[in-house]
Amino acid sequence: FVRRHRLGVLAGTIASAAVLIGLSLATLGFFQAKRATAEMERQRDAAETARASAQRQRSLAEANATEARDEAQRFRKVSWFLEEMLRSVDPRKALGREVTVRFLLDEAARKIDEGALADQPEVEATVRMTLGETYEALGVYDAAETHLRTAVQMRRALLGERNADTLSASRALAKVLRVTGKFTEAEALLRQTMDTQRRVLGYEHPETLSTMNELALALQESGRLTEAEGLHRRTLQIRRRVLGEEHVDTLESMSHLGDVCRALGNLDEAQTLLGQAFERSRRVLGEEHPCTMRTMNNLGLLFEDQRDYEQAESFYRHAYGLERRVLGPDHPQTLVPMNNLLRVLHMENKSTEIKPLVAERLARLRRAAERPGANALTLHAYAWELLNCELPELRDPEAALPFASRAAEMDRGRDANLLDTLALAYQMTGQLDWAIQTQRRAVARAQAGGPYNQEEFKGRLVNYLLEKGDFVGAARVSMEGLAALGETLIPTSDPGAALAAQSQSLMEQQRFEEALTALRGCLAVRQEALPEGHWLIADTKCQLGRVLAAEGNFADAERWLLEGYAGMEDNRRAPAERKIEALRQIVHLYDSWEKPDEAAAWQLRLQEAVQDSESQKQE
Repeated sequence: FVRRHRLGVLAGTIASAAVLIGLSLATLGFFQAKRATAEMERQRDAAETARASAQRQRSLAEANATEARDEAQRFRKVSWFLEEMLRSVDPRKALGREVTVRFLLDEAARKIDEGALADQPEVEATVRMTLGETYEALGVYDAAETHLRTAVQMRRALLGERNADTLSASRALAKVLRVTGKFTEAEALLRQTMDTQRRVLGYEHPETLSTMNELALALQESGRLTEAEGLHRRTLQIRRRVLGEEHVDTLESMSHLGDVCRALGNLDEAQTLLGQAFERSRRVLGEEHPCTMRTMNNLGLLFEDQRDYEQAESFYRHAYGLERRVLGPDHPQTLVPMNNLLRVLHMENKSTEIKPLVAERLARLRRAAERPGANALTLHAYAWELLNCELPELRDPEAALPFASRAAEMDRGRDANLLDTLALAYQMTGQLDWAIQTQRRAVARAQAGGPYNQEEFKGRLVNYLLEKGDFVGAARVSMEGLAALGETLIPTSDPGAALAAQSQSLMEQQRFEEALTALRGCLAVRQEALPEGHWLIADTKCQLGRVLAAEGNFADAERWLLEGYAGMEDNRRAPAERKIEALRQIVHLYDSWEKPDEAAAWQLRLQEAVQDSESQKQE
């Protein structure tokens, strides 16, 4: 066929080949066109993305530029403010006053209060926050609270409740409230702050953990030790995992947990935690770091609880020396190891080492009280120390009275403790009527509510009434106190029961002079109300002898003990145990007085009385 139709086949073949080639070229072109279209679309999308990104970058740059301009403006404002503060160092402006950090802070606070930053509320809030934290670090808590309260209010208004800066200011304010004993307000603020931080920042954020730690301290210092222990444990566990074993916050939590374990009586765990915290803190942070010094003081408390007074003294003395050098002698924190050291020195009977410490504490309190603008609590602290310091020769009631009076006047009678101190100042300066009147006000204020020991206040009122000779009035106050407590240890038919109970409590506290006063009042009341020869009158005389013997007044003690026992010996109504107790006191008197013959003779009578009592019980 091909031979016959050679030209036709050739032409068909060429045509078919052309068609196939054309179809192939068309298919190739189609795919090339499709790829080209896709590439064009990709390039168009990339261009759009680039334009959008460029727009975002421009917007971000503009926002950053605006923020930078605002920040620069704030910085210039703060710089100007700091410059004005530092210019006050100029002796011509300081006017001879000592230029200290406190002086500069006071100048800055005055300028802010005068409106220096009124047109820059965010700057003012920041500066007030700094002032508040610095005042707190210096131990000037009233000024710290004022500025931090304002900073919190301003930041809430400007930034909102959930802003991190607002929450930080809230925690700083709560810390000052805790340090000054305002535990209820501090706890409420800390719980609110912690809950918000957990939602905004997370449970394990360092700021949240700091607030947890502060809340645990507020619970601990208000006496809620079990709650504090649980929160300290959770905080320490998270800090160890998130921050590491040797981070300052972790070491702080170890020290706090160790201290609360000590307070709860878990001394072995306390020893482990405090020992590790002290070793690591001293190695990582150094001895002069606040965490190290705090742990050192906590270890002193632990050794004191274990009655290892030599070790406790060593830690207290070291901590006191460091804090005095780092914080200064006038810082409130320095008083903590000082007071602890004084307490241990008393237990060790190291009287010669006590006097310089007490004198230094008095001087510090005097400087604070004489500072212009000193508040009521500062004045009260100095007055109280002048009335109650450990060494009688350093007490000065005459100097204390004006400070105590000014403190109560500034407080307007709202704090029963201030009235109580003022009453003591009146009593010690011989103004007994004013003391009684003021102490009645203190008792009434304590009964209205608050963290007061009402029975202590009533006890002092009883003492003042007894000193004045108003035995019936003293008995009435004491009986009211016992009735309020529901005490039934002594029959209510005994008119001197309350005074006898009070004298026993004072005796146990080794407050012998006050115990004697209460017993003399008790004796007068019983002699007035009970028939002559009543065994309770004789028993009161024996108690008077007991207290006099404890004071070392053996001659007077002998007279009262012998007279009292004589009044009970043949009295069938007198309980046998009271007779035996009187005999024991007589034997103890002669032993202390170093009269062995008399002691031996009375010891025989004591043995006979005990045998007779046992025989009667068996019968």
